[in-house]
Amino acid sequence: MSAITYLDAGFPAHSLSCTAPTRLLFRAHIDKVPGCQETLEWHFGRSACQKWNVLWLTTDLAKEAGKMPVACSSVDLENGVTPWIDLLRAYWEAEKCANEWEGPNYSEIAAAKSAILKPAQIAALAATVWPEA
Repeated sequence: MSAITYLDAGFPAHSLSCTAPTRLLFRAHIDKVPGCQETLEWHFGRSACQKWNVLWLTTDLAKEAGKMPVACSSVDLENGVTPWIDLLRAYWEAEKCANEWEGPNYSEIAAAKSAILKPAQIAALAATVWPEA
């Protein structure tokens, strides 16, 4: 599956409204400055038009923005692999490259019973993007 991110020129943001149900992949916290912690949630679902698998990001510091699409892939390109893993990896790889991130954009993984991914799975995936971290 070929995932594209919001940093790519061909990202179809205009086609990615979120009216379909999504599934929580995981929840995490990031320490912005002393005394200010942001809660981030990554969700997976289809676009409203049902043509795209989408990785959505939400933050409690910008609730009015709602679910923001950060990576997507065409439903037609699914190859039996868990699509949210490819989307999350593509998003992190794009951020690492474009913004020189030295690790994933969270300080700690937060407990979320409904999350699809467990902390060990998230850490293992992050280690494939940042093996040096």
